[in-house]
Amino acid sequence: MQGKKRLTKEEREKYFPYELFPIRFVYPCNSKEQVVAHFQCQEHVDKYITRHNLKESEYTIWYKDDSLRPAPKPKKTRKSRPKPTATEASHSESVKTEKKPATRTRKKTTKAVAETKPTQRRRRTPRKKP
Repeated sequence: MQGKKRLTKEEREKYFPYELFPIRFVYPCNSKEQVVAHFQCQEHVDKYITRHNLKESEYTIWYKDDSLRPAPKPKKTRKSRPKPTATEASHSESVKTEKKPATRTRKKTTKAVAETKPTQRRRRTPRKKP
């Protein structure tokens, strides 16, 4: 359905043959072999789109009634951070100049401790065959 054209009663019966499935999903939209699916609600359509990793340009969605159409998503706007005031600027400079506490390091083992540990493996004796 191109644009916001109203469907006639015959077209509505043709494109929406199932009364309980008022959303028509067509994929891929520019091919002769199209997949047509009917859905009960917008959540099912969203689930289908995420399952098949589809992009918005690859499919078309028709609604039997305009009341089923989801609300448009708000545009993302870039919010700029407000500039810091003089007191905030002086506070941030003092935070940057503070020294961080020293981190703890791992204790190294001495050679004497390492030498006392047994390093040889025990050899396995072959079993005697009966």
